[in-house]
Amino acid sequence: MGLGNPTGSMVLPADDWARSVSNTLNLWQNIRGHLRRLIKSLQAGDVMMVTAIYRGARNTRDLLNILDEVSRAGAKFKSLSEPWCDSTSPTGELMITVLAGVATFERHLIQVRTREGRARAVANGVKLGPKRKLSPAQEQAARDLRLAGKSLSDIAVVLRVSSTTVKRVINGRRKGSST
Repeated sequence: MGLGNPTGSMVLPADDWARSVSNTLNLWQNIRGHLRRLIKSLQAGDVMMVTAIYRGARNTRDLLNILDEVSRAGAKFKSLSEPWCDSTSPTGELMITVLAGVATFERHLIQVRTREGRARAVANGVKLGPKRKLSPAQEQAARDLRLAGKSLSDIAVVLRVSSTTVKRVINGRRKGSST
């Protein structure tokens, strides 16, 4: 149960550093499930140690969510390869707080840029949302076939779409609409 395991994490109880529990995380299979189980097993006073934060966190927001879950369990977090990411020290907690502020700012910038980009696209005549599976003429043909007594699945076969798509057309709804 060594610290040198490049894909591993450990939970080290604060009262007994000699005892360690190693949970090897298989990155290519179910790392998220292993990570969730590891976090759920944390107890107050534990320190969750990882070799590198990029192995468990997909992005800054994900890292902050993991750190929050560890903190709510009463445990601390420490990365062996990133000394700044260490909630066991006041300096490490300060760095994590600064990182959280930067992540919030970044999230706001992304929202503004996305909103502006969508507005520019609409102004340039771009239609947002998924492309229609059926043309207006095909939609009318589907309605006519339904009125003629054809089943949804028969119409779907003829139009080469799913019966759910045909049902939406017949009921006058588009995917994602609230009506």
